[in-house]
Amino acid sequence: MQHRFKRYLPQSWLRSESSLAQDFALVSGIILFVVFFLATWIAWDARQNLAHQEISQLETNAKHINQQLDGLVDSTGYILQSLARQVELFGETDHTQIARLLTSFDTRPDVYGLFAWINKSQMIKISSNMGVIEIPTVDVSDEEYQREAMTSPWKPHVGHPIGSRHDHRDLPLVIGLTDDTGLYIGTLIMSLDIDRLVQNISNSQDLSHYSFAVYSAINNELLGETSANEQLGIKSVSQLLTANTDIDIGKAAETGVSLHRDKDSGMKMLVYHRKDAPYIVAIAEKDSINIAGIIRAIAPRLLQIAIPAGFLLGVLWLIRKRLIRPVIALSEAASSLARGNQQIDIPIDGPVEITHLALQLQRIKEYILERKMIEEELRRKTIALKHAKEESELADRTKSEFLACMSHELRTPLNAIIGFSDVILKQYYGDLKNAKYEQYVTDIRNSGQHLLEIINDILDLAKVEAGAMALSQSETELKPLVEKTMRLLSERAMHADLKIDTVYPDSPLPKLLVDPLRIKQILINLLSNAIKFTPKGGHIEVKVEYRPHHPFPIAIHIKDTGIGMAPEEIPIALSKFGQVERGGGGQGSTMPLPGTGLGLPLSRELIHLHQGELTIQSEPNKGTTVTVTLPAARIISG
Repeated sequence: MQHRFKRYLPQSWLRSESSLAQDFALVSGIILFVVFFLATWIAWDARQNLAHQEISQLETNAKHINQQLDGLVDSTGYILQSLARQVELFGETDHTQIARLLTSFDTRPDVYGLFAWINKSQMIKISSNMGVIEIPTVDVSDEEYQREAMTSPWKPHVGHPIGSRHDHRDLPLVIGLTDDTGLYIGTLIMSLDIDRLVQNISNSQDLSHYSFAVYSAINNELLGETSANEQLGIKSVSQLLTANTDIDIGKAAETGVSLHRDKDSGMKMLVYHRKDAPYIVAIAEKDSINIAGIIRAIAPRLLQIAIPAGFLLGVLWLIRKRLIRPVIALSEAASSLARGNQQIDIPIDGPVEITHLALQLQRIKEYILERKMIEEELRRKTIALKHAKEESELADRTKSEFLACMSHELRTPLNAIIGFSDVILKQYYGDLKNAKYEQYVTDIRNSGQHLLEIINDILDLAKVEAGAMALSQSETELKPLVEKTMRLLSERAMHADLKIDTVYPDSPLPKLLVDPLRIKQILINLLSNAIKFTPKGGHIEVKVEYRPHHPFPIAIHIKDTGIGMAPEEIPIALSKFGQVERGGGGQGSTMPLPGTGLGLPLSRELIHLHQGELTIQSEPNKGTTVTVTLPAARIISG
């Protein structure tokens, strides 16, 4: 192969000495070719990046619009559920009160729809714009949403588009009501005006480059869209669909996201549909990729290539003169030495480093034996490391199998114990005639629940240590999360005769990108510790701080007036299964604190997954303050 390749090279290139002009021309040609190739590749890459950025921006805008619609539909569902509970309190026959209730919601500026009450005869009896209808005439028994409301009562349902009091279609949101015996008593319905929602969203958007529309995910029917801006060359989505008859909204939504381009107007359209959403968002944007944009993107990178290329030509010439010639001579001497010719004269010429290299050749023989010994030692260590790796993998598999087995073998009977205890306590199959039995069953249930919590904590801690714990992050508001946690523990604090206060900053708290379930788990662990180790009549304060210019702007302080710890005992409390030999009896007691010692270390590991910190300040008999902080990277809005 080497001889065949040499036939195509000039003979002067194969001599030990070649002219500088030939070397320079060859290297220059290679450099120019590489520069041309890199310039072409950079231009293509810039074009692809610009296209990808525009598509990503389109998809981001579509998701943002879909999230806004989701939030509005979810809030409407909450309103319907609230109305349903109030109607249940009034009674379905109190039409005057129901009409007053529906009318009050219809006048709210944040509600985009018309409310109505469908009686048990499946006739519209009350509407928020007409009040009580004395003689109902509208029968909705054949409507899909009514059948769904009767089939799944007390559950909000989004139905097929229906006619409205405007010139477009609305989405019906319904919830069926039943009495205590499960008998259907009526349906609450809200006709959601999607077109108003679309216009409201569009008023808050910059529509100088794009337009969007919302379609029903049930039958692909247009529910609302923004108007086109023909002066700027912006077409509406419906205009693009009319001009491109091969685009099918429903088929495009099946894959979740798909992209289409309109050749005439130079606009591109993206269809976005989240599988569980009742709508499809189609967004169109004017194509802004052009030659000028590509040139602006690649000009700095081309300059970065051109300057080093010119510099490289000069460096190569200097390298040939100062390094290549002496190295070739030294290489020939080293080859002769390797063949056993120890009488070869080592040429001493060139920079100091090459001279030093020539002197080192004299010691090659000494290094050969040492290298063989090192290679043998490395081989033995490699075998040992391989065995250690296999043992580690076996131990890891054994640990995983044990955790999986424990999860199944312990959780399943514990859930059965807890479930059957609940059945006995609630006396589904007869009374407990002996109060002592009821106390025993309560102890069984509480012990089973406690053991299940311990197992869950062990499994969570094992997942964190194995790097298998994945955060399910979402946009979260901190104050509602804290309040929900407080409600969960309020009864326990009341039984312990403790007072819990919450303190929030005067300024609004920002939204956070966190795993709300894990943050809630951290707060429950810390509050449970505070309740457990605070004597009756004590006080617990949960204080939320927002420090905008701090590296960790979000801080949650949980301060109690409990038994406290000495500074040297804090590392013990933060260790796995660590138990401080103090508490319970007050000063001087050596009784271990109750619990498994997993709450604090698990909370610290979970907050570390959020790049946050957990710190403890405590004094014996003066209380403890646990502080949880989150970094600025977790803030997504001010």
